[in-house]
Amino acid sequence: MAKASQPPPWLGALITAPAPSAVLEGSTVVLREEATIRYLPGGKVRETYREAIKVVTNDGLPWARPARGYNADTDRILSARAWVVSPDGKQTHEYGRSDFVNVVAESNSSFWHSGRVAGLGDVSQLQVGGIAAIELEVERQTGMGDTSWAFLESRPVQASVFEVVPLSGEQLVFHASSGKIPSPVPGQTPGSLRWEMHDLATLPRNLPGGFLPNPRQVFVRSLGPDSLASQMQTWEEFAGLAAKVVEPRMIATPFVVAQAQAVVAGQTDRWACIRALTECVQKQVTYLSITLDKDSLAGMRPHPPEEVLRSQLGDCKDKSTLLVTMLRSIGESAYAVLVHAGNPKAVMPEWPSQNFNHMVVGIAAGTSPPGRWPVVDGGPLGKLVVFDPTDPVTPLGALPLSDQGGSGLILAPIGQGLLTLPAEDPDLSHVARHLAGTLNPSGDLTVEADEVLLGARAVGVHGEQLRLGDVKFGQRMEARFHTTLPFLSDLTWSGDWAPADIRSHLTYKFKAARAMRMIGQATLLVCPRLVAGDFPYEQWKTDWEGGVWLPALGIEDEVRLQLPDGFTASELPANLHQELPFATASLSYRIDGRTLVYVRQYARKAGLLGKGDYDAICRFNQKLDEAERRPALVREDAAVVR
Repeated sequence: MAKASQPPPWLGALITAPAPSAVLEGSTVVLREEATIRYLPGGKVRETYREAIKVVTNDGLPWARPARGYNADTDRILSARAWVVSPDGKQTHEYGRSDFVNVVAESNSSFWHSGRVAGLGDVSQLQVGGIAAIELEVERQTGMGDTSWAFLESRPVQASVFEVVPLSGEQLVFHASSGKIPSPVPGQTPGSLRWEMHDLATLPRNLPGGFLPNPRQVFVRSLGPDSLASQMQTWEEFAGLAAKVVEPRMIATPFVVAQAQAVVAGQTDRWACIRALTECVQKQVTYLSITLDKDSLAGMRPHPPEEVLRSQLGDCKDKSTLLVTMLRSIGESAYAVLVHAGNPKAVMPEWPSQNFNHMVVGIAAGTSPPGRWPVVDGGPLGKLVVFDPTDPVTPLGALPLSDQGGSGLILAPIGQGLLTLPAEDPDLSHVARHLAGTLNPSGDLTVEADEVLLGARAVGVHGEQLRLGDVKFGQRMEARFHTTLPFLSDLTWSGDWAPADIRSHLTYKFKAARAMRMIGQATLLVCPRLVAGDFPYEQWKTDWEGGVWLPALGIEDEVRLQLPDGFTASELPANLHQELPFATASLSYRIDGRTLVYVRQYARKAGLLGKGDYDAICRFNQKLDEAERRPALVREDAAVVR
C-alpha cells in the first residue's frame, strides 16, 4: 500500500532540479537511470538500480512504469522501493516490495523463460507532469558474462549513469562499442569507473529494413588471479571454458548410439548418412526451451542427448549437441558452434565474451564437401560444414539467413578462435523466372511461368508454403503481381522442393485483364516488367551509428510477350547497365519475330553497408525501378487499321 513520505535524496534532487536546456521529445522522459555494480567474492555482483520517469502527456500514463529485468534462476532481489511524485513536487507516495509486479520478460510458447521483469505495478496516483521512480537492489552470479550497460532506451533519457566497483585486489577492464561513449572517470570507490551520458534521444521509427544500430554499450569485468574473467582473455580461452560446460553433457549412451545407427541403416554414402541424421534432429525434435539448472552457466549447458531423444523436445543447444553426439556415434567428427543469430555484428572480435544467443553444428568436411556448401576453416580441426538443426526448413548444405555473415566460435579445447560464418553469393541465393505471355489487341494478357529458386530464396519460398498452406500461398503469389497487374485472375500453380539441391521449382499460370494500356485504337503501351518489388530503396533518415545488413540476392528474369496479330513494336526502351563495387544490374529489350523479349539481371553481394554505400544502393535500385517502368510502343500495322 502506498504511504505519504519524503523522497530519497537522489529523487529529491531530480524534483527540485531546474528544467533542462535540451528538450527531449516523447510522451515520457527518463529523468535519470543509473546502475552501480559492486563485484563480490564467489563470482557474484550486487547491483543498485535507480530509474525515474516523468510523464509528459496523457499518452505516456500507461507507459510510465519503471522496471528492471533480471534472471529468476541466478539473481536474487534484495530490496525494492518505489515512489510516485505529484506534478508540483509537493507530494510523494512510497511503495514497498509487495507493490511490485513480477512478470516474464518474454511470453512465448517455445520458451519457459527465466528472464523476468520487476517493476512498479500501481501507478494510479500518477498524473501528467508527475514522476514514477524505483530503486532495486539485486545480487546475481556473473558466470562467464560481463556486467554491461547500454546508453539506449525505448524512451528519451536526460541522464544515464553506470558505475562499477571492482573486487578488492582486482582491476576493472572494459570495452566500449562506440566512440561516442565518453571515457570513464574514477568513481566514488578506489578503483571504480563511472560512465555518464546526457540527453539521449531514442532511435527513430522509420529505419531502413535490416538496420542494425550500434547499441552504445559498455562491457566491464573485474580481473584478478582467481577470477573466471582472467581465464577468458582470448577467444581460444573462452572456447575452451565453454567446451568444459558443454562437452560433458554430450554422452553417447547405448540408446543414443542405437538410435543413430538405426537412422543411417541402409545408407552407404557418407553424406547420405549425415543428411539422415541432420533431418532426424531437425524434424523430430520439437523446439522447446526448458532450463532446469539454476546456476550462472545454465544458459549454456544442454540437456543430455538421451533425454532430448526420449522427450523429443529441446532448444538450439539441445538439438545441436544431440546431433553432434549422434554424428560421433557413427564415427564422424562434429562440434558445437556458438553464433549470434539475427545480428552479424553483435559479437565484437576485439572483446572475447559471452555475446552469443544461438548454437549450431560444425561437421568435418573431409577432402571434398559437396558443391558450395557453407564451410569454415576450423584451424587444427580442419574444414567444417556448418548446419543449423534448429531451423525447421533449411537443409544440410545451406545456412539460414539469420546465421549468415556473423561470427562463430567452435567449442573445442583447440580451435581457430573466432571465425566468420559464410554468406551466400548472389548465384546461390538466386531466382530465375521465365514468363511467356500472349497479348490481345485490348491489352489483356495470358501468362505461363516457370520459376527456379536456389539457396535462401528457395528455403524462404518453401518455408512460406509450409507455413501458409496451399490456398494462402496462392493468394500470396497473386499479391506479388498486383502492383504491376491489378486485374490478375485465374492463377493456378504447382511446385516441388528438392532439399538435396536446395532448390524450389514453381510453375504457374494466370490471366490479367487490361495489363497493357491502350492509346487510341491502334497503339499499346507495353511494359514487360510483370514482377515488381525486388529492389526496395528505403531512405536512411537517422544519424545513429549502425549499418544495414543486406543478404545476397541474384535475379534473372526473362519475359517473352507475344504481340497481337498485326501489331509491331515501333519503339523499345533503351537498354540499361549499371555497377557498384558490390552490385550489378542490367535491362535489355529486343524483338524476336512477333515476340517482345525483356531480360532483367541483378546481382548483389551480402554485406553490412554504412550510410554511403546504403544510399548508393538505394539510388542504384531507384534508377533501375524507374527504368523498368518504361513501356515499349506497339502499334497496329497501317494496313489493318480500320
